[in-house]
Amino acid sequence: MLVLRLALRALSWRAAVSATVFGVALIGVLAGFEGDTSPHPLMLKGASLHGIFVGSRAHFEHLCAAIDVNRIKPVIDRTFGFEAAADAYRHQLAGAFGKVVIRI
Repeated sequence: MLVLRLALRALSWRAAVSATVFGVALIGVLAGFEGDTSPHPLMLKGASLHGIFVGSRAHFEHLCAAIDVNRIKPVIDRTFGFEAAADAYRHQLAGAFGKVVIRI
């Protein structure tokens, strides 16, 4: 399933729903619980909503400290410029090992 991940501060709920085809994965609750979050537009598309709650700020700070202490680095397969974004997606679909980065 293709999902759209968003932070409500950066992208409105309405924009996310209109942009998606299959579903929305809403990660965290950055903007609170207010506003129009009606599921009806998703239902009309036959799309789904997956709510993913994250831990507290303290949990995040502990995670960051553990990453620093253990010198954990992400595995980056390849980096593309923004103008080559389509190539980056093709590369990922071909079976890239690690992160495929698109520079903005």
